[in-house]
Amino acid sequence: MKSKYTKIVAVAVILFLMVACGGDSSKEVEKVVAIPTAAILVSPLKDEPCNQGSVLSELLSTITFSWEASKNTDQYIVVIESLEDNSVKQIVSSSTTASVNLSRGISFKWHVVSKSDTTSKTSESEIWIFYNAAEGTESHVPYPATLVAPSMGIVTATKTITLSWSSNDLDNDIVSYEVYLDTDSNPSTLHTILDKSILENVSLSPNTTYYWKVHSKDNTGNVSISSVFKFTTGV
Repeated sequence: MKSKYTKIVAVAVILFLMVACGGDSSKEVEKVVAIPTAAILVSPLKDEPCNQGSVLSELLSTITFSWEASKNTDQYIVVIESLEDNSVKQIVSSSTTASVNLSRGISFKWHVVSKSDTTSKTSESEIWIFYNAAEGTESHVPYPATLVAPSMGIVTATKTITLSWSSNDLDNDIVSYEVYLDTDSNPSTLHTILDKSILENVSLSPNTTYYWKVHSKDNTGNVSISSVFKFTTGV
């Protein structure tokens, strides 16, 4: 009788352990999906005139964009924006190149978005700027200034702030920077004009959100406009 009881207990223990170790079989195993990595841009070169396109006319040429392959990627989207009128073109490619017809004598910025068929998450490359060269161009429009500090959306506790930016121009003839600063999301108040890419000791009001941008002007009157950054002061 004791032996029979012992066997029953042993079987019950084994069944309990099997259930405990097996877990809930109704739960699906979560599948790990690899997110695409960012592509590395190759050509057209950053901050350089592009003379490698196929010339179609005095006003138009075909530019071939190229980049290094990114991991976990099935498709690329090349985003190209004109710095003259802010118009945007998007080219879809399954390889690491894409060709598009662009106006000559204009600067463009471009980047590549890496996409996967198995996830909605994407990755974006760096943004590069280039000038699509044209014959007989004597004066180039400066590249838009790149705002550096304060960084976008920062909250500062100081009563004054220093604004700084970087600039580039193929002719190296930028003569002035117009700094616009106010509380409107598209600032229109000219704060100052200066010949260097830094503005120090700007007085601020407390608990206020400011917006600022920079117009770069060369000695022939060409003007480029930066993006708009914002920052907020504390109490």
